[in-house]
Amino acid sequence: MYERLVTARLSARPIASDDLELLRQIHGDRRAMATLSVDGCPHSEARSRQLLEQYCNQWRERRYGLWMFHDRRHGSFVGYSGLLESPVRPYPSVALAYAVTASQWRQGFAVEMSRAVLEMAFHELNLPEVIVYTLPLNYGSRNVIRQLGFEYEGETIHAGLPHVLFRMREPPTAGVSVGGRAEAAR
Repeated sequence: MYERLVTARLSARPIASDDLELLRQIHGDRRAMATLSVDGCPHSEARSRQLLEQYCNQWRERRYGLWMFHDRRHGSFVGYSGLLESPVRPYPSVALAYAVTASQWRQGFAVEMSRAVLEMAFHELNLPEVIVYTLPLNYGSRNVIRQLGFEYEGETIHAGLPHVLFRMREPPTAGVSVGGRAEAAR
């Protein structure tokens, strides 16, 4: 199991049971949740607790999940990125998930975090593929997905809403800089 991921600007560790306050920085923010929640509204604290428990359980069961990323210069929380079991059917796969605190938008953090996670997914976990999906009008997320090198797969319905689905079947090519490294637990 890996204890941290490091990129040029960020350091990450697996999500932990005491990360509710960090998770709430995203889940409680109307701007961030406009494209992350089914109804476009912030999650309640109870919903965030429920998701935190699911995320921690997935780490215990699967040995992968969400990573909590912090700025290496001053330690502030930037966001999360990681691998989750895909709820999108009929696509049984592992899905890339990411979110950045609204105050850190437009600084390239979503791409940087996700590249580190993809590096681990393909080179350390040896996953055969990773999917990612977003709402059709979430152009910010679609730009991140494009920069990461995912290929458009098609449209799907997730949580009762139309989404666009993308898939990556092989690691990013040499032309795509993967900015992270995994460090094994000692």
